[in-house]
Amino acid sequence: MAFRWPKGGYPQPQGPYCCGIGACLALGRDLVEVHYKVCLYAGVNIGGTNAEAMPVQWEYQVGRSEGIDAADQHWMSRYLLLRIAEEYGVRMSFHPKSIAGDWNGVGCHTNFSTLAMREPNGIDYGVANRGSSIRIPRQCDEERCGYFEDRRPASNCDPYCVTNLLVRTVCLNEKDAK
Repeated sequence: MAFRWPKGGYPQPQGPYCCGIGACLALGRDLVEVHYKVCLYAGVNIGGTNAEAMPVQWEYQVGRSEGIDAADQHWMSRYLLLRIAEEYGVRMSFHPKSIAGDWNGVGCHTNFSTLAMREPNGIDYGVANRGSSIRIPRQCDEERCGYFEDRRPASNCDPYCVTNLLVRTVCLNEKDAK
């Protein structure tokens, strides 16, 4: 998520903001922390937050969730974020490239696993695929089981569509799922 720049104009180039700390780097932390607490209070299974590479760009994680609950949790977290932003007088954007120029975009990385994937030798994949949009965490690679991260969904995605497509392609082995 990213929201408007400080009143003083464009800040220094991206880089030092990622996981940053301090008033000049962690812009918007107060809003993010309120969002985190409100999600917990509302029963959203939020797992954490961190500052990203672009100033005022933050990430939060929702889950572990099963099936359609993952999409429900995602939508509720977005709704709560928008309501909190309204209280702060901030216009929130989920657009994948909300700020023009040399600034990072925003995604909705989706961690996913099945029971079979969590079993020993449950992950099989190709190596050195330069076009890959799927990230397998190092520990999962070493243990040959666990989960993967689908980095393709955009930040403004419909989480029900993402969940549907993952189930249809991974669990049901549909080749042309749309």
